[in-house]
Amino acid sequence: FERKLKKNWKIDPSVVMTARSMLKGDHTIEIGPGCILHPECLIDASKGPIKIGSNNILEEQSEIFNPTNQQMTIGDYNMFEVGCRVACLSVGSGCVFEVKSKVGMGAIVGNGCVIGAGVSIYSGDQLETNIIVYGENQDRRRIKSSRNLGDIKCALAALPQKLF
Repeated sequence: FERKLKKNWKIDPSVVMTARSMLKGDHTIEIGPGCILHPECLIDASKGPIKIGSNNILEEQSEIFNPTNQQMTIGDYNMFEVGCRVACLSVGSGCVFEVKSKVGMGAIVGNGCVIGAGVSIYSGDQLETNIIVYGENQDRRRIKSSRNLGDIKCALAALPQKLF
């Protein structure tokens, strides 16, 4: 399919994007090599620019939204699972945002973090490297290994590039 991209959007030619993945906004959107955008995912730069690194996976109905005029930066090898919503300005690399998780404006997510299914992280919350947040009480603990990166690389390799 042929998608009309705005002049200030920089999408690497290797990005796999479905006809039903959504990009919107007048600010800059940069998406690095190897990223996969599933149907109905949304990258919204209506209020500010978004820079997404390489090899990120945005699953169905995941939303990346910049609520400020400052640049939002997302690292490499992150997995945004179904229905998650991320609105913080800084996301490290090798993170997993599980189903229906939410990360609000003003939060900071370090490298190798996991935001559990249905968990909400709010403004001002800072997650150091390799922290998992899970459960009804938003319990936290340090992850002993960085297996997230291996899992994400495996998912990238398993998804056929011609799927969409």
